[in-house]
Amino acid sequence: MDRMVLGLLVTCALATPGCFDDKKPGEGPVDVPAVDVDSGGAFGTEAGSDAVSAGDFLDVSDTVEVSSGDAVEAVADVSPEVDGSACLARGVTVESCNGIDDDCDGLTDEKSPGMCDDDNPCTYDNCVGGECQHPPATGACDDGNACTSGDKCSDGECIGKPVVCDDANPCTDDLCQAGACAFLPNAVTCDDSNACTEKDQCAGGLCSALAISCDDGNPCTADACDKKAGCAHAPAAAECDDGNACTVGDACAGGACQPGSIATCDDGVPCTADACDPAAGCTHAPTAAGCDDGNACTDDSCDAATGCVHLPNAATCDDGIACTSGEACSGGACGGGAWTCSCKVDSDCNDEKTCTSDRNSGPIPIHRSSVMDQSAVQT
Repeated sequence: MDRMVLGLLVTCALATPGCFDDKKPGEGPVDVPAVDVDSGGAFGTEAGSDAVSAGDFLDVSDTVEVSSGDAVEAVADVSPEVDGSACLARGVTVESCNGIDDDCDGLTDEKSPGMCDDDNPCTYDNCVGGECQHPPATGACDDGNACTSGDKCSDGECIGKPVVCDDANPCTDDLCQAGACAFLPNAVTCDDSNACTEKDQCAGGLCSALAISCDDGNPCTADACDKKAGCAHAPAAAECDDGNACTVGDACAGGACQPGSIATCDDGVPCTADACDPAAGCTHAPTAAGCDDGNACTDDSCDAATGCVHLPNAATCDDGIACTSGEACSGGACGGGAWTCSCKVDSDCNDEKTCTSDRNSGPIPIHRSSVMDQSAVQT
């Protein structure tokens, strides 16, 4: 047991990097740590061999034996003459970029797996003068992004071109997800390229809009809309109203309403004053002046629908006979007066009839015919 423990200790001291503070051949001596031994045995290179003295050279396969209870401190040089190279003492099989022949193959800093690897595919991993250098590399690479393509090294970085996801639809947000294009509906304003719509807005991935009104309020134009040019108002041939009630037969011409002929407002009723108001049209105001029949026993008026109206009244009147008084209208005629005088002369009894000869024959006028001159006729 003692032999194995000491063998491991010395082997570590001789063969493990760091045990001799990275001494190179010819740079010894190197201190071998002091060892306490618990069991007997000779201090030598092999069982039964000569004892190892301070300053002796040891091979990496040597085993040192000491007596039980002894404390040993030995000094050994790393000899360049042992097995042709002292690097065997390091036990290293992989070359590092440090200016040392780590793997004892007679070459220094030759390329070995992992040497100077910076895990960057866009740099060269070189060892120059015992130091790693990483100049930029060229060529294809993989930037680890599924949403890029054509990845290439540039100035030491792997750069790819973003995958273009464009569906030419302004109503979708175009993006790349895990290497696949996605087109998500949005709600931005848009343009449906239609001049006949307004308030264009994206909805459900489509550009929606409201139709505009092309009505110019002119009855003499035909209103239409062209998707490219917008509203159009072509002159139309149609009936119209020029806004003047005193014209009739108004018609469109050249996109405007032209007045027709002057309206005839004669209602055929003689007792109305016919006129025309541009806003209201024909008017027929009744006037009693045109309905006077010259009869004091009628009240004259005008009905706009039927014409003159002559209603009997009961007014006092004069029957034109000098010898009567107290006459009154009745049934549209003047009469009912009392006789107030006697005829003394023919002229008092003139009945205004040319065919009678009026003569006085007492209190009652007697009218005789001037032609027949026969019997008297009492009136």
